[in-house]
Amino acid sequence: MRFEKAQDPHNTVRALARAIELLQEISPGARLVGGLADSGRKYEEPPPIELDLDWLARKLGRDPDREEVWRILESLQFGVTETGLRTLLVNVPSWRATKDISMPEDLVEEVGRMIGYDSITPVPPLIPCAPSYDPPEREFLRSVKRLIAAQGYTEVSNYSFISEEEARRFSMAVERHVRVLNPIAAGQELMRRSLLPGIYRNVAENAKHADSFRIFEVGREIHSAGTNAPISLRRSSQRMMAAQHCWN
Repeated sequence: MRFEKAQDPHNTVRALARAIELLQEISPGARLVGGLADSGRKYEEPPPIELDLDWLARKLGRDPDREEVWRILESLQFGVTETGLRTLLVNVPSWRATKDISMPEDLVEEVGRMIGYDSITPVPPLIPCAPSYDPPEREFLRSVKRLIAAQGYTEVSNYSFISEEEARRFSMAVERHVRVLNPIAAGQELMRRSLLPGIYRNVAENAKHADSFRIFEVGREIHSAGTNAPISLRRSSQRMMAAQHCWN
């Protein structure tokens, strides 16, 4: 039996019977008083699984004949009946029905592992594909980034969140920012209205390690249109660029 998924519910009674047998071997004077009491819900046999052999062949990558599939499933203690020329009805044994075998895909695995996956010729799937479409805006931004990088600038990427202190540092009214109800960290409670706080933070950190550097960022600023605007228009974003050249 296999127990890697869950226990066979029938094993409860089997285990009790074995425990009584062992107790009587260890203590011959022990005797059983009363019968079996079961407070669990009644075990319901799982519904049979319909297995289409043409579907099985597509999933498996090999077309085993009907007799081979039947033999494999019966050797694994599955009950098999025929409902059509290319369709089998499979009953799952109790020790495989608890979170192990519940759908046709599980039966594909059973058949595949028994016939041997090494006997299946690998064939890459034929999927029609076409070149992806790049919007003109995206290509324009890429060209701008390449142009700036060619001048010795390094691109940085900052979170779109800033703190109230950072907003005040650049004389930006806190109340005009979109506030985050569940910030992921302290100091990230506002959506940025400018790229400057992030660039300033980058300059302060990099100045500790380098005498001169050039950095730039292309990102979105988040602006609030006020509560009187339609819901769909209360938040807007604009793509902006900021750059900084520092030297001593």
